[in-house]
Amino acid sequence: MSVNIDKLRKIYKITYQSPTMRRVIDTNTYKVKSALLTDLTCGLEKINKSKHYNVFVEKYYDPTRVRTIILDFDGNKAKEDVKIASDLLESKDIMHLIVDSTNKGYHIYIILPKYINFQLEPSRTFNNKIFTNFIINLIGDYKTLDKSNYGLYSNIRQIGSVHPKTGKIVRVKYAYAPYINNDLKIDYDYYNKSDIIYNAFINSLSFIKYKNLMTNAVKYKTKNNYYSTNHIDLRTLFNGKSYDGGRSKWCKCHWHNDDKPSLRVYEKVAYCKVCGMIPFEDIKKEFNL
Repeated sequence: MSVNIDKLRKIYKITYQSPTMRRVIDTNTYKVKSALLTDLTCGLEKINKSKHYNVFVEKYYDPTRVRTIILDFDGNKAKEDVKIASDLLESKDIMHLIVDSTNKGYHIYIILPKYINFQLEPSRTFNNKIFTNFIINLIGDYKTLDKSNYGLYSNIRQIGSVHPKTGKIVRVKYAYAPYINNDLKIDYDYYNKSDIIYNAFINSLSFIKYKNLMTNAVKYKTKNNYYSTNHIDLRTLFNGKSYDGGRSKWCKCHWHNDDKPSLRVYEKVAYCKVCGMIPFEDIKKEFNL
């Protein structure tokens, strides 16, 4: 979808509502110059005489109010993966930009219909898990997606800066922005897409829910009807993939038609996301113990 320069300027400003400048390096003096970031139209015009080198922005200055998701794809197949992600976003009618980093890489700027608070705990690790699970639920996972530059606490080369290796300008190559109106504002109808974002966010919290369920299950280990009392390690009975250092296994459940692993088995207790806690008597019958 082609957009005119005025509209592209507006989209660009919208995408930069939450990120803020991290650092700017002037290649002549090698001094930090924050003033270089004042030109928001940098990189949008066909002709650019800018000498902005190594300009980076912090992706999420305020992780409690994120409006734009910025992802970095690197490698020989980055262009293919970005196209797949872009097509998926278009199928969900989510506005986004594709930016060419000029060095075998591409960035996607996903403009969300509403702000999201990703900071649910003081722990950075925990918040990053929420964020990465959200991305996977929204567009999937890709080998070319730069995992080292994936989380809430990373930065990205600014649109309009000049890549020092290629000498080319990091520029917007594609914009899907049907909800930018003639007044260069976001149409109210775009907020109706919030359900898609909400569902992706709720699904990203699922690992917390099951973690809490398993924590509660372990607390019930003194109840004989659920807890293995005859020194049998339940993990040796089920076939599945080891998880969290071998403390548990994800297995296909024996008590319902399970097309993918939904049973988590610990040493003395087992819990299914569908069936709930599995009574030890049922396990004994299943394995003729």
